[in-house]
Amino acid sequence: LSGKKVLITLGGTREAIDPVRFISNHSSGKMGMALAHASIQAGAKTTLIVGSISIGLEKRAEIIEVISAEEMYQAVMKRIESQDLFISCAAVADFRPKKVSKNKIKKNNQSMSIELIENRDILASVCQLNKKPICIGFAAETENFIENAKIKLKQKRCDAILLNDISNTEIGLNSDENELHLITKNNSYKIKQNTKQIVAEKIINKLADYFFTSS
Repeated sequence: LSGKKVLITLGGTREAIDPVRFISNHSSGKMGMALAHASIQAGAKTTLIVGSISIGLEKRAEIIEVISAEEMYQAVMKRIESQDLFISCAAVADFRPKKVSKNKIKKNNQSMSIELIENRDILASVCQLNKKPICIGFAAETENFIENAKIKLKQKRCDAILLNDISNTEIGLNSDENELHLITKNNSYKIKQNTKQIVAEKIINKLADYFFTSS
């Protein structure tokens, strides 16, 4: 990837309920940071848009820190047109509270409901651009893995999907190991369970060979 520009989103987003509470997920950012390291080792100028993580930052990359899905969307769209490869690794919240309380919500021993509205889809938005980079999405699935990933590949109109089986508690979210399927329109490659760093290196090598070798 020498001379190429790579943009990676990673970590979880936090959607505020009030000044002290938020909706989020279990993403650690470990897979995204491993991909960042592998991209840099492959010679790419790498930019990271980072949400909530529990791992140290890759200091050789350009870092943009965000909190919410909307902030991540804005950060991506501001930089995307100059990129050669976009890897959407972040666990972005699909929904956010419609109303955010300015003050801490007090407990009153009654039930409470929060109305949610949909966040903008970052990967789909990038894939719809006239001038877009190679776009790689992640699919975190618990059932019908390959089928659901192929549906997502078609619906989002991205170039490849990295399928993550999150029903296996020994790999994936918060784990130091992972196992992925790289799914393109015509092919599927299984990257067997290993440390996230080794898995990331294999992913970057596959992407470089598949999308950039002939260019």
